[in-house]
Amino acid sequence: MGCAIFTFRISEQTKSLICLQIVANYLNNGWNKTESNSGYFLGRGSSLSGKTETDIKGVYVAMHQNVKYPGVVYFRTVADAQKAVKILGKKLLPLLK
Repeated sequence: MGCAIFTFRISEQTKSLICLQIVANYLNNGWNKTESNSGYFLGRGSSLSGKTETDIKGVYVAMHQNVKYPGVVYFRTVADAQKAVKILGKKLLPLLK
């Protein structure tokens, strides 16, 4: 994938998630999602409320407020989530299947 060197076999979906987390860490610049703040994440589906479009058709930025779910890659801003999509592009597709 070009984002990191993996010396063991992992799925393309897992590689995509790892790359997304690496980009999020960079863009968030030390910010962390907590139960008492808002964070933005990438999702797919028409039922996401308050969604914002990205460069990939059908993939949106949505928000979690006052909750934090394990395994979700959060961004500090909508713009940062959109930047991650621009940076990773098609490398995100395995994650969003």
